[in-house]
Amino acid sequence: MDKQEELVQHAKALSREKRLSILMAFPETKLHKHLKSLLESMEPNYTTAITHGANELGKDLVIVKKDNIGIDVTAIVVKCGNIKGTTAGEVDQVKGEVKEILKAGEVKKLQEIESQVNQALEHPAEIATIFRGLPVDKVIVIVAGHFSQQARKRLVAEVRVNHEDIRDIEWLIDKFTDHYPQIFFEQEVIDFLQDQINQLEVKHWLGGKRINFSDYYVEPLVAKTLGPQKLDARSLDALAKRERLPFSKLKEIIDQNRRLLLVGDASSGKSGALVRLAIQMLRDASANVLHGDEKKKPIEMPILVSARQVLDTESVESLLGAIAVTSELKSRMVLKTLMVDALDEVPSANRQEALEKAVRFADELNANLLLTSRKIEILKNIPKGFTEYELLPFQVSQALRLFEKLVGDNKDKLKVLKSGLEKIQFKIPMVPLSLSYSSLNLSRRRRRSLHL
Repeated sequence: MDKQEELVQHAKALSREKRLSILMAFPETKLHKHLKSLLESMEPNYTTAITHGANELGKDLVIVKKDNIGIDVTAIVVKCGNIKGTTAGEVDQVKGEVKEILKAGEVKKLQEIESQVNQALEHPAEIATIFRGLPVDKVIVIVAGHFSQQARKRLVAEVRVNHEDIRDIEWLIDKFTDHYPQIFFEQEVIDFLQDQINQLEVKHWLGGKRINFSDYYVEPLVAKTLGPQKLDARSLDALAKRERLPFSKLKEIIDQNRRLLLVGDASSGKSGALVRLAIQMLRDASANVLHGDEKKKPIEMPILVSARQVLDTESVESLLGAIAVTSELKSRMVLKTLMVDALDEVPSANRQEALEKAVRFADELNANLLLTSRKIEILKNIPKGFTEYELLPFQVSQALRLFEKLVGDNKDKLKVLKSGLEKIQFKIPMVPLSLSYSSLNLSRRRRRSLHL
């Protein structure tokens, strides 16, 4: 189940009365923004624009459908609150707005309309201005409240609006639940967290094929390092008896130890593991929002940066400047964990400075610090305050799971691969295979042979 499906399930778990009260509590101008997101989710190939705010006659939103057949323009009139047929003023106001929309620009030629639409689509910043003046094919009235049967009959009889083009709060509840459930769970927060997750999911070698990193992720194992060891039977026995933990356990270990150093060989998958851990932390933050009470709680966020970024940044403010958030969201964010990747990729003369900056930034943020690196000279002695763990090479079973996820239904090649790996394991059963995401991803020829 993907994240959107989870949100839908959470929304459906709320009582209908709760969802109704949330929707009816929005001021009209804010509801316009949510409706735009809803309509874009329902019909991503259409262009939707908010044309103006409340208290003005005319369109609140416009939907333009442009295809090889022609152009259809639909105007949306939005009203908040219940509308009853017995209250003449309320219905008359809606009637006036609908008539105003339908008569505006009726004499425009199709060629002129096409020119305006094309201009708007080429210049997104001008969409609202241009769409405001377009003649429309039909009008949809959306009421964030109950629209009585008597009011509907009057509107249908007196202006060019069909019964099915009058939508009320029941329609809104159903459509928001199925297509944009974020609105029920602090929409701005959920959208922001999901956007951060999406950015991490596609930053990998299969991202261009619309495959998420999590789709082929296989969790590695980690073990606590034992410090400098002599190469003798006793030290080898100690290494063999080390407790091996799933990488995801590092989240709990970081909370306990505050400063963590993760080392591993080149191409062992350190960067990928950090991405996965950041995704999981963001999902946990999203789940906390979904299951939270009415009180707005702090949002615990990870931030993932490279050691080079840390070296080139003078302050925490600059480091966080790339995260685009509103002031309200920023006030609720708590940077829980600072992840700094690839200290070894910093020039050797600058590594100590990068390490010290990472520690200083984490202290200023009052955040946990997770630092990754290959085994380099500066780390031969564990830095003060750090607990050191090692990312272990894949075992045969992990390598097989990874190949299964990568080749999918390509069963013949998978069968050959399994046979070969099992023979290797049979001959040297105690030696783990040094296979990882990175080592598997280097060769384009290998990817083509697997039809990836």
